Amino acid sequence: MSISEIIYKVRDIMLKDFIKVREDESIRNALNRMIESYRDEVLIEDKNGKLKAIFTMNDVAKIKKKGVSFDAPIIEFGNTNLYTIRSNDSARLARDIMIDNRIGRLPVLEN
Repeated sequence: MSISEIIYKVRDIMLKDFIKVREDESIRNALNRMIESYRDEVLIEDKNGKLKAIFTMNDVAKIKKKGVSFDAPIIEFGNTNLYTIRSNDSARLARDIMIDNRIGRLPVLEN
């Protein structure tokens, strides 16, 4: 096998079981789901299932310091400045996007 044959696609390495929440869901409910599922993030969708933001444990730490109520809608504190990638793109491109933008998660879009 040559090096040119060892080119992974995002679909080969991506996580497929993730948590999705609606944008009007409370931080508390989303956080409970994260804890129960041993996840560090949730994807936030609108009522039509369109990806709107991502919310991570880092966001929890930030809002805790500010004294924000965990009953507030999660969309108010999710990161809406999303970088995404397609499942057919190379894993190297995914890595580069994450490094260049200093992010720890990169949602994968199928269509």
